[in-house]
Amino acid sequence: MAYQSLFAKTHLVNVVPQGGATEATVSPLIALKRTVDTQPQLPYDLIVNLDAARAALTLLAGQQVAFDLETTGLDPLSSSVRLLSIAPLSGGRTLVFDTLGIGGMKLLREEVKQLRGIAHNAAFDLAFLTNAGAPLALTDCTKIAAHIAGSEIGSLDLATVAEKFLAREVDKTLQTSDWTGRLSDMQIAYAAKDAELVRDLWFTLQDRIRRQGSQRVYEIVRDALPAVVQMHLNGVPFNKAVHASLVEKLQIELDLIKPKLIVALGGRKASGDDLQAFLIVGLGGQESISYMKWPRTKSGKKLSTARDDLIENLALLSNTHQGVIRDLLLPIIEIESITKTFGAKLVDQLSDITGRLHPNFSLTGTTTGRLSSSTPNIQGFPRRAELRELIAAPNGRTLIVADYNAMELRVAAQIAGETKLIEGFKAGEDPHRMTAALLLQKPPELVTKEERQLAKAVNFGLLFGQGPNGLSKYADKTYGVKMSLEEAVAYRGAWLDGYPSIQRWQNQHNRKCLTELSVRTPSGRVRRWSSCNWDTKNGYKTTEAYNTPIQGGAAECILVAMAFLVSELKRCALDAFLIASVHDELIVECDEQCADKAMILLEEAMVYGFTQIFPEAPTNGLVEARKAKSWLKA
Repeated sequence: MAYQSLFAKTHLVNVVPQGGATEATVSPLIALKRTVDTQPQLPYDLIVNLDAARAALTLLAGQQVAFDLETTGLDPLSSSVRLLSIAPLSGGRTLVFDTLGIGGMKLLREEVKQLRGIAHNAAFDLAFLTNAGAPLALTDCTKIAAHIAGSEIGSLDLATVAEKFLAREVDKTLQTSDWTGRLSDMQIAYAAKDAELVRDLWFTLQDRIRRQGSQRVYEIVRDALPAVVQMHLNGVPFNKAVHASLVEKLQIELDLIKPKLIVALGGRKASGDDLQAFLIVGLGGQESISYMKWPRTKSGKKLSTARDDLIENLALLSNTHQGVIRDLLLPIIEIESITKTFGAKLVDQLSDITGRLHPNFSLTGTTTGRLSSSTPNIQGFPRRAELRELIAAPNGRTLIVADYNAMELRVAAQIAGETKLIEGFKAGEDPHRMTAALLLQKPPELVTKEERQLAKAVNFGLLFGQGPNGLSKYADKTYGVKMSLEEAVAYRGAWLDGYPSIQRWQNQHNRKCLTELSVRTPSGRVRRWSSCNWDTKNGYKTTEAYNTPIQGGAAECILVAMAFLVSELKRCALDAFLIASVHDELIVECDEQCADKAMILLEEAMVYGFTQIFPEAPTNGLVEARKAKSWLKA
């Protein structure tokens, strides 16, 4: 009997035969049984025959199964699936499909698409299956489930989650072994056990999620998986010519500024003891009050030279020293930071296949449920014009960009039942102009641009429970608004009096969360603290208690919007796809001919996402989409 396989003879006891075994096309279990009766039993069934693989998968159509992939690499665009392991939830033996013997994952795409699967880190597996044209009908994820069931962020790999929820130690040594050539018994058994581990985890995690009332938020996050996969696979367009020009320009700036800084420092270095000495002189010596006020490093022995500390404490220095820090050192720090993250390192992350950036978006990277991104962190792109200009649509295509207007204030207004804000949103008023009018006791139409910026700092600072001192620093650092401590005290009082329902909610919410040491988002995500002492690890913090339901609610809205958008774009068969989610903003790339239709769908999807979480909320002015050739111009 002939076999199409690269495996040693010991593997053949559970291998479905190639050619001539017509019974295998009806039921692979018949062909398997013939060898099982006469040879030692392995804990899995290995399938390397195309007909038998299709038959086995057809028997599982519509069923929910736990599955795991072993791939030839980590990039779904350049690597492929080597093994597909399936553990049926209804019981039965685990099946391991060798796609090399079968002829490739694409030959099984119609059968795989009929499965309802569960995987750990399903975004990874789904990216490979989607690229092979074989996305499952529905994909659940034990990594997402573990995140929602209580692991929060941190290491959520399969071994860690299995130890936490099943009290099992899992050896993952073979995970990084070579999956491209001849495979060992241990590798195949490892692949089978991973699928079985996912199955066992699913039962435990599903029960936990149900008991804590988090089923809805789990489904919201799970349903966003296709959107996350679409963003990763399609990638973000990148203008290499503009980038090269930017890097050259920044280097010229550095070459001009650095000699000036050396002269200003008297030939000394802008680091280490030399910079310490410069700051000490600028503060008036070690006996001065300014020196005592300057923040220290963690050791407490030296003055902090971190960028934020330099900015926040600049006024403590003499005028001459302020000028050196403000006009020379800080620009150098900023340019060097940009070139380190967005220089050659960024180009190295371009795909050799597509020439685009392919960020990894994580649904489990934050405690509030907001998406995070990496390699590169597209959400961390500064708002500098030169960097936003790098993300530009190719010829014949355009970008559609839309973001939620005052999203966190809208969510807070709904949670707290703040009528004044709700009525303002209903009337289409600008909430920051409303707040400026409230703080400064003047008509909204007379509020200046600078006064609106002041109100923006107050709105977002106090929404999360900042005190006067924190508000003063936040306004300066985030919005460039100078605010004395006395002004911060007055603004805080006026804001809380002006929005009494938010003040009442904050007081009641704080007491409840501190008593229960937990908080819940609108859709049921639970965040827990281990102690009521804020200065201990995972200790209770009032700002986190306020932040979690507000940012968590906003995250839930945009995840629903993403899932709905991807579904609608597919239904309408538009040459358009989602490429990025950046906080409260979604970016779609499309053919120029369908830009208007894509823009309408994007707006509708974002409104849909918001109203699914807050059905009674006003949507006037909630979102407006814009089309442009680059992210900067949108």
